[in-house]
Amino acid sequence: MPPTPPAAPAPSHTGRAPAAPVLPNEAEPAPQRLVPVRPTVTCAAAAVVLLLLALAAYAPVLNLAFH
Repeated sequence: MPPTPPAAPAPSHTGRAPAAPVLPNEAEPAPQRLVPVRPTVTCAAAAVVLLLLALAAYAPVLNLAFH
C-alpha cells in the first residue's frame, strides 16, 4: 500500500490558509512557577509511609505460617 500524502491545511472562511501559531519570544525565559511544599504535609506523608513499612515488616512476626 503506497503511503498517503499529508493533508493540506483547510482554508479559512476568507480563502487563505490559517496563520502560523504565535510562539513566545525565546530571548525571554518563561517565569518559573514554584509550588510551595508544606512541611507538615511532607512529614505526615513520611509518617504514613513509615507506618506502612513497619506493618509490612511486623506482619511475618505475627503470622504463624512464617514460623
